Amino acid sequence: MKLLRISDFFKTMAGVIEDRPQLQPPNMALEILKKLPQNYQSQEMVNIGAGFVCWWRARPAQRFVWRIMEPTATYLATVGLGFIPEHPPGSWSGNAILAEAAGEHCLFRNVFSVMAYRTAAVTRDEDRYFFVMLKRPDGIRIFSIKAEAGNLAEDRLLDAPMLRTDIFDLKGEWNEEALEESLACIRFVFAMSYYADKPERVEIRDGGGPIERNPKGKPVKRKGKTVSVWRYRDMTVRHVERKEEGAEGRELDKERLTLAPVIVSPYIRRHKEKVIIVDAHDSHRWKRKEEVIGEKRRV
Repeated sequence: MKLLRISDFFKTMAGVIEDRPQLQPPNMALEILKKLPQNYQSQEMVNIGAGFVCWWRARPAQRFVWRIMEPTATYLATVGLGFIPEHPPGSWSGNAILAEAAGEHCLFRNVFSVMAYRTAAVTRDEDRYFFVMLKRPDGIRIFSIKAEAGNLAEDRLLDAPMLRTDIFDLKGEWNEEALEESLACIRFVFAMSYYADKPERVEIRDGGGPIERNPKGKPVKRKGKTVSVWRYRDMTVRHVERKEEGAEGRELDKERLTLAPVIVSPYIRRHKEKVIIVDAHDSHRWKRKEEVIGEKRRV
């Protein structure tokens, strides 16, 4: 059975939207859902709809659905991230981004389709990032964090009130599994977003897109050409060679140390206003030599 992806819901919503820019995305989402069948009437669909509105309000030429190949998904899931950007990266379609597995694999853990968007919270006067995950076989999880959360720390990530309460167990304690899944989601979404902004690090191919149709089902044409509702962008990470940097700071006493090879995991860090990507690379690290304390002898 074909798994429904977030883009499948986007396609349905694109067929009925009559956007009113004065409405906030959650309120516009409610207007869209009124035109759809009963199975669309749920809190989860309101969130998917709000993300769709953020995404739809980008310029038509900037409406992308990112498709991630399996090796790239595996790589991105290992990227470390130590901050939450206050504003979305340039690869987003306006205030939203949608990424899906290019095949039957998962992007991270058991998540195969993920969306993030930034908008004002309905219940609080603050901007938040909302994350929607579709999981195998038929699960969905939604959570949110402050847009100015800053450093990626658990007490900031879980700043109450969360949109969903399933991060907590019935006793009000942390649900560690949901917490770890949330952190994995945040890291993957922003790692993928920043890599997509670096053409020297990724290969991006235009994968076409679904054709926009009028109410009678006929393709919409502009200047004699059919119009796409969105464009797929297929992304593959190129592994960039990185030379080992010289050590900085005080000189090491190397008499009791040995130089051991290590593999440094990829990570993304922020230096003032600049975002720096460091790919996985071979390096060396000074380790303390193993000393023989004594020799075992039989007497």
